[in-house]
Amino acid sequence: MKSNSFLIIGLLFFFISCAKNNTTPNNNLYLITTPGSTWQYRLTDTTNGVGVDTLITVTSSADDTLIGGKSYHIYTNSLSPLNDYARVDKNNYYSLGYSLTLPLPGIIQMSNPKDLLYLKSDLNIGDSFIKLGTVYSKSDLNPQMSIIPIKTIYTIIEKNINKTVNNINYSNVIHVSSSSSSDFFAPNSFVNTGDFYYAKKIGLIESYTIFHIDYILSFDQHFRTTLISSDIK
Repeated sequence: MKSNSFLIIGLLFFFISCAKNNTTPNNNLYLITTPGSTWQYRLTDTTNGVGVDTLITVTSSADDTLIGGKSYHIYTNSLSPLNDYARVDKNNYYSLGYSLTLPLPGIIQMSNPKDLLYLKSDLNIGDSFIKLGTVYSKSDLNPQMSIIPIKTIYTIIEKNINKTVNNINYSNVIHVSSSSSSDFFAPNSFVNTGDFYYAKKIGLIESYTIFHIDYILSFDQHFRTTLISSDIK
């Protein structure tokens, strides 16, 4: 590709599930908000067939914050100076998500934080729910703002299963798959899929995500996220 101007749309599927109510933390949900609780993850990039590992430690803070009139619990992570935010409303789990751009020349991308519903723990196996979102992007190649609708379908694949991750056995695990699409792109030029495993009283224990885009430039990225250990207070 001779052009130095590229536009890549990347969706961040780093989900930190949390559980919160208006009084005290409930350890029977799919993550807890107890201050000082920690989760250490291994993020493995398998795009080129050779795993490249990055370690991430997520820590539950003692604070909540109001964003868009909704109360989120605050988490810190060792990978970024930016905080992570999550909340739960009955059986619906949300993270505060952003869109990402790759650090390529000439890219400017703008996207406001979105309240992302990623888990409905009361659904039955085979049930699905849909998340509609919009990414706003532009680059020096295309200075006009591009409005890109994204549709993601989440499906409950398994419930109340046992799963071993990093030699640790977890019970009451929910397996959720996701598949994103957009009419903005030509058929088969945009693929964003994932499989996520959430354990009760812990949260995310493992995930697999695939991202492919063929728009101006072809780009692929495959990630596996594995919980190495947790310390729930």
